Amino acid sequence: MVPINRILHLHDFALWLNTLSIKPSINAFTAASIYSLPLIQWIHILGSALICGTVILIGLRMMGLLSFSPPLAQMARRLLPWTWLAIVVNVITGVVMVLDRPTRALDSFTFPYSVLFVLVGTILSIYFAITLRGDPGYWDKPGGRRTASRVLGTLTVLLWMGVIVGDRLIVYTGGAR
Repeated sequence: MVPINRILHLHDFALWLNTLSIKPSINAFTAASIYSLPLIQWIHILGSALICGTVILIGLRMMGLLSFSPPLAQMARRLLPWTWLAIVVNVITGVVMVLDRPTRALDSFTFPYSVLFVLVGTILSIYFAITLRGDPGYWDKPGGRRTASRVLGTLTVLLWMGVIVGDRLIVYTGGAR
């Protein structure tokens, strides 16, 4: 079986990233202090925790496991702005970490899956938010929507948990260069 990294030519992409004019600036920033890179990683981990916390709460509500919580639309109105903020912060910190050591991230077996899970999870979250904006009770209606709500909630929770596991394993599943 050929690793997906090879199919997507991620190592070649990582080598190209090493030639970007911004890379020395990022390396200088992360090397300026022993705290720079750990701080970026810490912010990234907090962002991941915020994303997963909000998504898991909403997902559990969609699955019907948090029936004592506020209505889904109200919960989403309170939590989703924090989710969007954390996604933006994590994209920025993730890009900095990848540009700092491109081969470490892009040669990792879990990196492409983690990125895929982020993209699909974000798209599902956007879809969820758009449907609630149009009809606050959309996912609470009986029948097919209720089943779809449970499936979407479960899928979203699993995707974001996959992101956390995939991100954590990047260091252990490939390029440590």
